[in-house]
Amino acid sequence: MKSDTPQESEALRAVPTPGVARADAAQMVRVEAANFQRSLPLPEHPDNGDEARYPSRFASYSKGLPHDNLGDVNTVEYNKLLVAVASGNPADFEAITLGGSRQLVNPQSAYAYQLEGADSYALAVAPAPTFASRETAGEMEELYWMALARDVSFLDYAASPPVIPDASMRLNQLGVYRGPRVNGMVTADTLFRDSLPGSTVGPFISQFLLLDVPYGAQTVSQRIRTRVAGDDRVLTFSEWLRIQNGQPPAQQEALDPTPRYLRNGRDLAEFVHDDFPLQSSLNAALIISGQNDTDSDGKSSPPVHDPNNPYRQYLKQDAFATFGNADGQDLIGRIMKLALGSRSGRCTAGSARRSSAVASTTPRPARVPTPFTPSCSTRRCCRGCSSATPRSTEAPGARTCCPRPSPRARPSIPPMAPATPPTWARA
Repeated sequence: MKSDTPQESEALRAVPTPGVARADAAQMVRVEAANFQRSLPLPEHPDNGDEARYPSRFASYSKGLPHDNLGDVNTVEYNKLLVAVASGNPADFEAITLGGSRQLVNPQSAYAYQLEGADSYALAVAPAPTFASRETAGEMEELYWMALARDVSFLDYAASPPVIPDASMRLNQLGVYRGPRVNGMVTADTLFRDSLPGSTVGPFISQFLLLDVPYGAQTVSQRIRTRVAGDDRVLTFSEWLRIQNGQPPAQQEALDPTPRYLRNGRDLAEFVHDDFPLQSSLNAALIISGQNDTDSDGKSSPPVHDPNNPYRQYLKQDAFATFGNADGQDLIGRIMKLALGSRSGRCTAGSARRSSAVASTTPRPARVPTPFTPSCSTRRCCRGCSSATPRSTEAPGARTCCPRPSPRARPSIPPMAPATPPTWARA
């Protein structure tokens, strides 16, 4: 029988041989993936219009830039930021005058590409509600109630200390409030929770934030270092302005000497104050893997349940770098990085459309790394404390958010039902 030629033998192989065949196959895989992503519809990246609506930029996020004594951002420096975001030129970012010692973080991540999955500009989120909207007013009021309830244990919500029923009653009166309800009402069981499926089931704190984390040969407790009750921040306009300008807090932190499990709003705020981006997701993945693993090998993957996973049918092979623990843990980091790039890219896309009015004439030098952060009305500045308000400010420590208490007149917000101050607040 005539033997196969080298070309015919190669065609019969499921795995390309190292060298040209493997390199060509790798190129084909990447090109096909890129073609698929490019064939998908591209989303719009609208902002909420506040940046154009208010020339003083008072309704846009500007933390870290210089502000006047009334808290209005220096529009010259803000416009420099718009130029830099639109140009992507490192020198344009370096030309911005900051208001304090705080460096703004990594705006050039918006221009990075990744070789797997969708490009960050191919992803989109809805714009933040406008400053003068009822939705913004409702979210800000919810934040104030969260601040007032920050030291109430989640386990005590059902026991109804005075602030909890008062908060529920007031949120039920809002013209627009998008939090979860039971039979159309905000209750102690739904207060301050998300509306995603499952968010109102069970205790307030997920078990993924309480269970010990199996971390290789170690077991990591999820008790955290937190602040003591009463360690509240940004209670005066002068301190708010200091923080807004990018200066560090003047008040020293007061830490609880005893590590605590997450039990109240203050603890949650401190957790997001110091966590790293993939921490919670990685911990959850490790907990899930550990609970489903039936052997003593910490590196092996747990039993496969997904019907699409080929390792369900293998009797002599175990998943690891592909379809296993290592693969899943790697994806968590990749998704996190893509999400961060998408957020920065969205801000850049919105600012680029407005750059013609503040076009830069600065020559472009060679690109060099530089730390900075984008700031514009398309970003929700207070994600750590659940705010979607473009104008709120994170308060270190208590992690509450406050709008600027400037004495200047601002656009009126549509009226809502009047609220009577609760008895505990009048005492």
